[in-house]
Amino acid sequence: MGLSLLLLAACGEEAAREAPADKVIEPTPVVGNDVRPVATAASGPTSSAVAVQAVDPKIYKLGIFEDLTTVNYWAYLGPDSTVWNSYVLGGAQPALYTYSDQRYDWVPSLALDFPSPLKEETINDRTLWTTEVALREGVKWTDGTDVTAGDFAFTAQTVLDLQLTGNWAGVIDVKFFDHAEALDDYQLKVFFKKKPGLAVWQFGAAFMPILSQAYWAPVVEAAKSDSPDDVTAKDVSRPCARK
Repeated sequence: MGLSLLLLAACGEEAAREAPADKVIEPTPVVGNDVRPVATAASGPTSSAVAVQAVDPKIYKLGIFEDLTTVNYWAYLGPDSTVWNSYVLGGAQPALYTYSDQRYDWVPSLALDFPSPLKEETINDRTLWTTEVALREGVKWTDGTDVTAGDFAFTAQTVLDLQLTGNWAGVIDVKFFDHAEALDDYQLKVFFKKKPGLAVWQFGAAFMPILSQAYWAPVVEAAKSDSPDDVTAKDVSRPCARK
């Protein structure tokens, strides 16, 4: 039931299903009546993924063999994960790290630099492996709120709490991932149950698409309580991270 409520919160879902296959799709960032919050870097070291300056909107025409089945990012990486959805929606949300567009290396995106080395800690009589990541400042969702470490912690916790499947299970491996904490707005600490390898951390959780806590938290809370009355129509203001 919880997952169903998340899927019902898609922006313009019905419009996406009814759109013709040759629909002209505007890329993010979208100005004006933008329905998906995205993030813009105002300062700090540049990277191909974050610090692209905002430009006038252009029309990007994409020919695919099947129409979108959803524009909801939770569903796109869950039960509605298709290659055609990925051609349109892939990369529309920020992540801590990404691939270099020149060498295909692992490079910072929303992260300010590479993470601290993994270390073993005893916390409340538990042995956990931890790492910290500093985030770029000046990155904002299109609704004007800052992209923060809290957004990462919220997204990861939602995957755990709602036991999301599909590709979400690939980025947040429940056998390893314990939780994440925002030490402050721009300092993130990630906790693992056991020492993670590259696939679990660097090319797993560190690549996780991050969604806006300010926008999605009420929807997620309603999904957890199986209370559809709390799920409001959020089809005109869903933030995306402008890149």
